[in-house]
Amino acid sequence: MNCHVPLAPAMTKLPVPFAPRRGERVAKGRERGIHRKNPAQPQTDRLLSSVLCLRASVSLWLMVFFQVFRFPARLAALVPLLFALVFPAHAAAALFAAEGRDIRAEIEAARLEGRRLAVVFELPDCANCLKMKREVFSDQRAETDFGRAYRTVRIDLASVSPITDARGEVRTPQEFAQGLGLFATPSFAFFASDGSLEYRHAGGLASPSDLMRLGRFVAEALYEERPFSDYLHSSVKHHH
Repeated sequence: MNCHVPLAPAMTKLPVPFAPRRGERVAKGRERGIHRKNPAQPQTDRLLSSVLCLRASVSLWLMVFFQVFRFPARLAALVPLLFALVFPAHAAAALFAAEGRDIRAEIEAARLEGRRLAVVFELPDCANCLKMKREVFSDQRAETDFGRAYRTVRIDLASVSPITDARGEVRTPQEFAQGLGLFATPSFAFFASDGSLEYRHAGGLASPSDLMRLGRFVAEALYEERPFSDYLHSSVKHHH
């Protein structure tokens, strides 16, 4: 399936290898006043962690209760599913707040939720990445609209920690991105429920509305008809 990669005017282009040298990355971050670790973590991250911990703890104790009192095994097995329905993980999650370590597992989790997986590739000193975190991913309308259709994770291309890709192979984040044909940040990759790459988009998105348009563009397979840049231009023109 053809994946159009529109060229955006403002995005961080990277040489090969994908991540810049450590000295360059740190120097650029200092020049821009950007540090690798942001001490002000979003409140949504903490809220999401609390919800997940609570859900996991209660689910575990109920499963133990069912086993101790010898309830049918099938009934005990339904406990995690019931809690997933009552306390959906994406209900309190900001878009792309979770770090992706096992992409194959994330795709399966998205399938069970009736959604697809969307991955954003970022760098700590990428200006557009930081702007989208502040102005796009945290928007409530975008969280509702985009989050309804997509489970989201982020991958830091400056990280050296290995990840598991969609085929179950262990690779570095840089190798994973290059295998998808992504050589700039920010970039997005959308995966179908069978683990195949459905669409990829390189470049930042200026507004929450643009992110929602990208989500609909992929969900309706409009990439088979025209590039996203054309779709975005016509959508904005029609809106005005």
